[in-house]
Amino acid sequence: MSYPVSTVPDAIDYLLTAFQTQLNTDANPENILLYQGDDPGPNAPPDLVGIVDVVRNLEHFAMVGDGENLAMYEKYSVKVSISSAQRAATEGAAATALSARVWQLLAYLEYAVRLDPSLDSIVLTAWPGRATGGLVQVAPSNTGWICELKWQVDCEATQ
Repeated sequence: MSYPVSTVPDAIDYLLTAFQTQLNTDANPENILLYQGDDPGPNAPPDLVGIVDVVRNLEHFAMVGDGENLAMYEKYSVKVSISSAQRAATEGAAATALSARVWQLLAYLEYAVRLDPSLDSIVLTAWPGRATGGLVQVAPSNTGWICELKWQVDCEATQ
C-alpha cells in the first residue's frame, strides 16, 4: 500500500478551470491572462491573474499508520497574484481605474471558490483567504502604472 498523494495538484487544476470560467464573464475577457508559475512578461495583456505558489503543511496527528484512509491531513494556501497595468497621464488617473480593476478581478476569483468550497470534492473545504496590496505604483518598466494584489485560497484536505 502506498502513502496518499497530496491534493494540491488536483486543487490547482480545479482552480485554474474555475477561475477561467469566472474571468470569462468579464466585459473584456480578452484583456485578462490566467497563468501558472512565472509572470508571462511584457507582452501580456493588461490584466494578469496567476497561481504563483503553494504553501503546505501536514498535520502531525495524521502522519502515522499504514497509509489507509485519513492517513494524511494537509492544510495549504494557493497563492494568487492579480495585477492590472496601464499607461496613464497621472497616478491619480491610474489609481482610479487600476485599484477598482484588481478588486473586481479578485471578486471573480472569490466567487469561483465560494461556488464550490469542496473544489469538486477534492478538499474538505476551501475558502477565500488573505488579500494584501491593491495600491497603485510605478510599473517596473517605468512606462506606466501597475496595481498588484496578492491573495490566497486556503484549503484543508485529507487522504
